[in-house]
Amino acid sequence: FALSVVQQQVWLSGYSDRWEDLSLLFPGFTPAEDNQMPSFAAGQLVAADEDGEIWVRYRAAGLSGQPLTHCDGTSFPSADGSDTDSIAIARLYLDDHTLRCRVSFSAGERRRSLPLLNDVEAMRWEYLDDSNTFQPREHANWTTVRAVRLALILASAESTGERYVQSFAWGGKTVSFEDGRARTRLETTIALRNLPETVR
Repeated sequence: FALSVVQQQVWLSGYSDRWEDLSLLFPGFTPAEDNQMPSFAAGQLVAADEDGEIWVRYRAAGLSGQPLTHCDGTSFPSADGSDTDSIAIARLYLDDHTLRCRVSFSAGERRRSLPLLNDVEAMRWEYLDDSNTFQPREHANWTTVRAVRLALILASAESTGERYVQSFAWGGKTVSFEDGRARTRLETTIALRNLPETVR
């Protein structure tokens, strides 16, 4: 369920049912200093300041009766129409071994975060840009990202009592665990659906 929510949320990046160029629909954005959000260049749809997070931008549906659904389950635009012309900025991130989502808006409003998956040992995002290779956050060319790759290490909630070593490839290194909890590594790649012509 959690991975399905993540996939649906990433697919929304760059969504708009208007026909203007994405650089006009999604102008440059610099948050207030206390907002703890990344900046976006004009036309940029995804961003991250940490390896274990991703932020995606998308617009409310303008067509009547066809609202989008945020990762927290709420409708966009809302029933009262107060956010009809808004840009949403959703964050998927790891907090104390829990995968969470939180929806904010370019005007500054923030919703409460929603837990999606517990017992996440580690989470890492990489970005397919114009280099045609998946790049870590610090090397990504953000305005040309066309797909993202998510890797997770999941752990059992309890220990079996047996001590054995489990090792996983992680960010170019190997990480090992020996605490009796069962673990697995999951990976999924999600193509962005709404891209400017220059990136396709």
